[in-house]
Amino acid sequence: MTQLGDCFAHDGALMPLAAALRLIDERIRPAVGSESAPLAQCLGRVLAEPIVAARDVPPHDNSAVDGYAVRFDDLAPGGTTVLPVAGRAAAGRPLAGAARRGAAVRVLTGAPMPKGDDGAGPDTVF
Repeated sequence: MTQLGDCFAHDGALMPLAAALRLIDERIRPAVGSESAPLAQCLGRVLAEPIVAARDVPPHDNSAVDGYAVRFDDLAPGGTTVLPVAGRAAAGRPLAGAARRGAAVRVLTGAPMPKGDDGAGPDTVF
């Protein structure tokens, strides 16, 4: 059998399906009810319903990594695009004003995404 990488390397025989199913049956118990518990006592438990935050934190779209914000429409289809860098946004220091067409904005990790005429969304590539 071809090995796909170190995490798949195995020197012994594979476990037969019947043995694997038997282990699952012995070790897994279905959750049949729910109860409230303090967070400190929740290790190893399963959520009965999704946890939903009362508000978004941060309250704006933000950059997960350093990069540049550009408008999709400013990119040359099938070619190289060169845009001037017309601003910088950092966490705690958003771009003053809106991003302008035909330019890129340097965006640092955690920074609010620049707003433009079409907003930061599907028309913007990060």
